[in-house]
Amino acid sequence: SNEELQSSNEELETSQEELQSTNEELITLNDELQSRMRELSGSNDDLHNLLLGVDRAIVIVGLDLRIRRFTQTAEKLLNLLPTDIGRSAAQLNSFFGGFGIEKVISDAIRDLATIEREVRAVDGRWHVLRIVPYRTLDLAIRGAVITVVDIDLSKRRTDLSAAVDQYAAEGLAAIQHPLMIVDGKCTVIWVNTPYYEAFQLTPQEVVGIRLEKIGTGAWSDRELVKQIDETLQTGAPFRGHFLTLELEGAGETRVMVNGSRLRSVADETKLVL
Repeated sequence: SNEELQSSNEELETSQEELQSTNEELITLNDELQSRMRELSGSNDDLHNLLLGVDRAIVIVGLDLRIRRFTQTAEKLLNLLPTDIGRSAAQLNSFFGGFGIEKVISDAIRDLATIEREVRAVDGRWHVLRIVPYRTLDLAIRGAVITVVDIDLSKRRTDLSAAVDQYAAEGLAAIQHPLMIVDGKCTVIWVNTPYYEAFQLTPQEVVGIRLEKIGTGAWSDRELVKQIDETLQTGAPFRGHFLTLELEGAGETRVMVNGSRLRSVADETKLVL
């Protein structure tokens, strides 16, 4: 009987040691789990603040094409609500006008490719839609990242510049006087070769520059700006406005400026020749 009790005690001691060892392992695992939870919490905080700070419309979707996260800019631009998290990316079609964005996202995920397109939204403004596969650190694909960037201003400037170039080539090529086309903000859209030759300037010094900043500032003339503005408003041309310009090799030169409003070019009505 004593031997049985001694054997039972030994078994209990062994079991206690095993339990103690298991408990120590559990404590170690718990510490590791808490450490990972802190790291995960920190990563979530970093991601949250990153999405808050990014001044771009970004939407993250899963493999099921459901919205997981989006930036504040995306919330405002794409008319999203916090309740849209978990809903289909088809929500974005209301902004793009039935563009069929789900298929484009699926194509990007399937082909593991970046897809970039210029899209005109329902408000008439142009945007670049960029979709890239969402990759984890171990290169697993978990969805897609959608970025929307407003390019309306640059798009319209490019289209306007091309349209003005075509208009000038068709209607102004035979005129050998210096010519200049400016927009409603007195920014130069186009000039002809005789202008460059007469005033000894380069395209980089003129096109895309406001009148008052051309050359040494001699075109900075309030009365000229007023004349241009009145022509834009009324459609009536102005004649015989004089400027005194300092030209290299010629000294002070008196120049007469005339202007008239152009017809609509690329839907732009505020242009003066």
